[in-house]
Amino acid sequence: MFKKAKTNHHPNVINLANEIMDTHFAYTAGFYEAAKILGERMLNEKYQASRDRLAYPFLFLYRHHLELYLKNILQKIKEFKEEGIVSSSKGCIPDSLYKELSNLQDHNLYQLFELMEKALPYVQDLKEDDLNYLREIKKMIKAMHDIDKSGQKFRYPANNNGKLFFSKEQSYELKTMVETITKVHSKLTSIYDSLDKCLESMCEYHNQHME
Repeated sequence: MFKKAKTNHHPNVINLANEIMDTHFAYTAGFYEAAKILGERMLNEKYQASRDRLAYPFLFLYRHHLELYLKNILQKIKEFKEEGIVSSSKGCIPDSLYKELSNLQDHNLYQLFELMEKALPYVQDLKEDDLNYLREIKKMIKAMHDIDKSGQKFRYPANNNGKLFFSKEQSYELKTMVETITKVHSKLTSIYDSLDKCLESMCEYHNQHME
């Protein structure tokens, strides 16, 4: 299966740990793109007969993307503390919060989002529009969290005791799901990019004045 390629520049070749691509970005973007492609195909009448089978990998890919993106944002916030950058009126990230940001082993989407809410004011002065923006995303994250709190329900049909995760039929609008994927991804990207640009400019300013 894993036959070594002779070159990394070929239409028939994939590159793990691509040297010109950030690995964290590759994972996060990859799960998002896979979910989006699968969701859009499921909307096609051609795949109607297989929608209910594809629903599980589709939702797993999407949920895992959310988890990875939230953790990427939290890691980016953590870097402000590590670089000694103070970019908000609240001052430096407290040690207790830094400790929380350094322990992101949980798969609980809602807790990860609440940690992001808690940490953001230490790196950005949030306005009312920003808070409304976060509330909107939070509702969407909560919806996914409520249906799968552990990140296991779309990976396996049953828990360790053999009890089915979904024992009764539940019906949801696929088009709404696909649209929500795009919307939440866009909003999380906006947050991440804002933090990344701020950190980069603050580090550059700091380094210039240290010379």
